[in-house]
Amino acid sequence: RPVHRIAAALALFLERQKEERVRAARPKRIILIRHGESEGNLNKYLYETVPDPHISLTELGQAQALACGRRLKALVGDQRVAFYASPFRRTLQTLCGVKQALCPDQIVRVDRVDPRIREQEFGNYQIVPEMEKCLEDRNRVGRFWYRFPDGESGADVYQRISSFLGPSLVIPSGLLCNRKWLLLSKGRYFRGRLYP
Repeated sequence: RPVHRIAAALALFLERQKEERVRAARPKRIILIRHGESEGNLNKYLYETVPDPHISLTELGQAQALACGRRLKALVGDQRVAFYASPFRRTLQTLCGVKQALCPDQIVRVDRVDPRIREQEFGNYQIVPEMEKCLEDRNRVGRFWYRFPDGESGADVYQRISSFLGPSLVIPSGLLCNRKWLLLSKGRYFRGRLYP
């Protein structure tokens, strides 16, 4: 049955071609960047009156973002990059600082802001004495499993981030393949994804 063998060989060839296109479209490197120092890093009581997504960078945090951009430029040279960022204010401010060190034509696409890579949700407003009790409970239960009231557990973050990275590693056609990805987020994102 030569026709069946030819059809099977063709099907195998087409499948390998598809796998190669997917592999070639993946980023060559993913660089993780944490946002700079925030007002919340200096004053935990700020979270009692300001929602977490609205916390800004400090002056030091802005300087850290600029310095990070210079280090990034030294690392990637003139290679093209694509940015993905959390929608939190401090993360977007960090992104602005980082991008100042790059040439505009190095940026492959418009910044992609995706809420799936945001910080772990600790609740709407975080009253310090209540949060201290929650942190004690988290230490007993485990960082990965403890779910904050009106918030998320580390396991929730891991699942959310996995939904971002799974389909995101297959890049839409038409974008350059020789590029770096830069993900700007908070420490829990990285710990949740890299260290479940």
